[in-house]
Amino acid sequence: MKYIVFLRGINVGGKKIIKMAQLTSLFEDWGYLNVKSYLASGNASFETEENDPQIIAETISTKLKEVLQYDVLVILRTIEQLRELLKLKLKLTISLENTAQIYVSFLTEITKSIPLPYYDPELELRILAITNQDVLSSIVVTAKHNTTDLMKFIEKEFGKKSTTRNWNTILKIVSTNS
Repeated sequence: MKYIVFLRGINVGGKKIIKMAQLTSLFEDWGYLNVKSYLASGNASFETEENDPQIIAETISTKLKEVLQYDVLVILRTIEQLRELLKLKLKLTISLENTAQIYVSFLTEITKSIPLPYYDPELELRILAITNQDVLSSIVVTAKHNTTDLMKFIEKEFGKKSTTRNWNTILKIVSTNS
């Protein structure tokens, strides 16, 4: 089974630093196969015979804590789940400002919902769709508002057990795993 791992807070603001080559090497040492990292923000694909995502996430989290000496939230998705997000976005009929950037926030679970379509004019933030574990959103990035504002909103509304990626990162991961 092929999984994509998203690690929260890795290599952000000069904190919780881990080189992607080291991350790849660790995953290989732990017995995962065909490991490939993406960008420097804690994203990797790998294969394993284990088919329980919760067991895999807990194992990776425990092993990362042993090596790095700090907790890392581990969120897993299959490549098929990411493809479903691509299909979902294609189905959305949305009109976004030219400067809006699209993001996916991966959550361990969705325990709350908000009415859609959702728009916050002050932040220029939209919630485009909510699945059972993911939130698709957009924000107009300016000197006044940025991705951090989006992540704070997601945490406030859905909880801190989440990590957010730019849509282009998702496109890259899916395209290199097709």
